[in-house]
Amino acid sequence: MRRLTLLLALFAVAGCDGFNGEEQRLFEDTAFGSPSNGVTADDWRIGPTFGARFQLTQAASPNPAAPSDPVSVQVYADEAPGGIALYRRVADGSLQLIQAVDGESGPYIYTFTFFGSEASATGASGSARLLVLDGVERVVTYGDLVLR
Repeated sequence: MRRLTLLLALFAVAGCDGFNGEEQRLFEDTAFGSPSNGVTADDWRIGPTFGARFQLTQAASPNPAAPSDPVSVQVYADEAPGGIALYRRVADGSLQLIQAVDGESGPYIYTFTFFGSEASATGASGSARLLVLDGVERVVTYGDLVLR
């Protein structure tokens, strides 16, 4: 009986991981595939895989931002092996690194500070998609920064 209970528990945990994996994949598809269209209610959510370990403490601020404005994004993590990095998405869909932060042991607040102009590959006004990825390049959070 004890083995059966243990086996059922293992299947339940595996099923949860698979479900989270599918939710994370859909979250990442949206992050990479949806157009950058300004600030929305869906901006800066934490990915389903990371909900228990990460928390957004500050979305991109200020938003909107001028090219010369310093902009900050802060993410709290219980742990982030391999660190985390902030990227911008460019017109062809690829990512360009803005800033990387090494992993710290234990709880830590990761702060990304950059100029508004760094969020846009062209420096033009409009909306720029920013993504925070973990050390194995999974999307922790993403959102748009409006450049004025």
